[in-house]
Amino acid sequence: MPDGWRTRFLEITSDHEQYADAAVLLRFCGLRPTELCKGVDVSFSTKGIKVRILGGKTRKTAGQPWRFFRLNSALLPKSFVDKVERAGKIKVAAEPDALRMYLRRISDQVFWPVDAKQAESRNQAKSRNQEYVLSAYTFRHALVTDLRDEGWKAETIAAAIGEVSADTVAYYGIRSGGRGKSPSSSAVLMNSVQAALPVRPSKMEGLDALLAQKESAIVRSRFEQMTK
Repeated sequence: MPDGWRTRFLEITSDHEQYADAAVLLRFCGLRPTELCKGVDVSFSTKGIKVRILGGKTRKTAGQPWRFFRLNSALLPKSFVDKVERAGKIKVAAEPDALRMYLRRISDQVFWPVDAKQAESRNQAKSRNQEYVLSAYTFRHALVTDLRDEGWKAETIAAAIGEVSADTVAYYGIRSGGRGKSPSSSAVLMNSVQAALPVRPSKMEGLDALLAQKESAIVRSRFEQMTK
C-alpha cells in the first residue's frame, strides 16, 4: 500500500459530514460493512473512547455476537473525541452499498494525492497492475497487520475483530510491498478487549503453521486483487 494512505483517508473524510464518524471507526476498528449498518455505540470515558460493536457475520460456529474495546483518545482525531465527549454517547451507522460507492469514489484521492511525485508513482503502480480501490475490508486487514506487528496474541486479535477462532487471524494482513514495515498506528487498547464468546485457541503447529502462512500470503494477494 502507498505510504500514509490512512492519514490521507481521515483528512479527506473529515470534510464529508455524512461519513466522517464512520470513517474514524473504519480506520481504527476494522469494522465489517454490515456492522456499521447495524450501528456502533461509541461513548466517552477518561480511560479511552468506548466502542461496542454488534457482530456482522455470526453463525453457530463463527463470528462474535458482540465485541467491546476502548480506543486511545490521543491517537484519534480531536474533532471526533470532542464530539463524543460533548454528547457522552453517539451511535455511528452507514448503509453498506452507499459506503462502498463512497469509498470507491475517494480511492484515488486516498492512495494517489495530486502532485507530480505521486502521479509518477501511480503510473508506475499501474504498469505493475497495482492500482488500489478502497473498501471497508482494506482497513480490517490493515488493523490486523498493526496488531500483529505490536505483538498481540492471535486470540486477542480475533476477539478484537469479531472472530471466534484464533486460526482465522492467519488469513488477514497487508503486505508491506518490500519497503519494510510502516510504524504501527493501532489505537485499540489491548487490555480492554472483550467479546461475547471465548476465542478458540490456534490449533496450528509446526508444518500446519508454515502451510497457513503460505496460504495466508496467497489470500492476501487475492484480497489485494479484489480491491482493484
